[in-house]
Amino acid sequence: MTKACGAWKAVDEKIVFRGGVKEGCYTVVDSTVDRIEGQVKKDEGHPFGGGPSVSDWATKVGVPLKQMLNRVRKCKSCGKPNAYTLVDCNSCGDKLPDEISHTPNLFMCIVYGFDAVGLSLRYQNTDLLVIDDLLSLSGCHINSIWARDFIPDMRALFINPKRGLVVAKAMFEATKKVFIEQFASNKKFVSDYIKDPPEDLLSLIACGFNTPPSQYQLHLQFILVPIIPFQAAQFLRGVHFTKNRFVPIDYTIDALSACADAGKLFPPETELSKIIDTVKEINKEVDYEIYWSRLYEKCENLQAKHSNWPASNFTQELTIDDASAAEVANNDKLLLQSYGRPYVDGKFCANNHYSFAKEPGSVEAFC
Repeated sequence: MTKACGAWKAVDEKIVFRGGVKEGCYTVVDSTVDRIEGQVKKDEGHPFGGGPSVSDWATKVGVPLKQMLNRVRKCKSCGKPNAYTLVDCNSCGDKLPDEISHTPNLFMCIVYGFDAVGLSLRYQNTDLLVIDDLLSLSGCHINSIWARDFIPDMRALFINPKRGLVVAKAMFEATKKVFIEQFASNKKFVSDYIKDPPEDLLSLIACGFNTPPSQYQLHLQFILVPIIPFQAAQFLRGVHFTKNRFVPIDYTIDALSACADAGKLFPPETELSKIIDTVKEINKEVDYEIYWSRLYEKCENLQAKHSNWPASNFTQELTIDDASAAEVANNDKLLLQSYGRPYVDGKFCANNHYSFAKEPGSVEAFC
């Protein structure tokens, strides 16, 4: 990557990025979804209202505990829960601790309508919802969360590939709908974030599932490339779109199709490597290595060709290891992200809730 990408390697191999974005240089996209209240109130004793642990809440209302906990490595610097297989935090970039812990499954709290877990909501129906991702790798970083069934990660789709294919396609179509109608239609947003935008803006999207995830309810990552400078620096470190963890949506759909056609079903919690190997045996053209390499190379090329991070829009250049890097990156994210828009008193306002929240005990495991 060169300086035009917003992040690059210096002569001494240190990774440098542009920071201190100037206010007003980039357009954000407000959410227009009407706000509703959450259905599970704080005074009902859930863990985000000063009540019992999520385990106690689940036991009290008859929700399987497995639905409500994540297995993670929690960053000691920024507090973000990360997938337990990661080494570096995919938010601030610091080293993660060795110990594995459990955190409340926020996405299932969203599905059940916890009032204290607010959303930056873009779209919803009875099966799923689309939200802005707080991590905000780019000007448009959205997630589709499945809500009809409990699906901890994309491997579970292979329990029933025929139905899993329906789920994956529905999630992909929902994120595309949001991107086209709310982001791609905003000409100022497009011109601010994308240099020489192509006619087909969907060609700029990196989309897929993380396995294992940081939140154990199926969610599809949908990310506009180019990504913002600090995250481009993280990309140079190998933090994002990690091989054997990030599963591209086109691979997922083709792999599920191959298994459905062959009548191949997988037991719950089958290792991803086993699924990948078996799918290739069924159809040698559906090769994870090829799909992942194609996506990773695409991200590199798009960052190089379409980044719009000129030095005139920033106040400084700093290394990823600089003591102020995390603070600068966080301040930049607040200016660049569409998460929580419109802001209230200069602060993001992610306070919406899922209109089709499920009753406790009504969300069953995918089968």
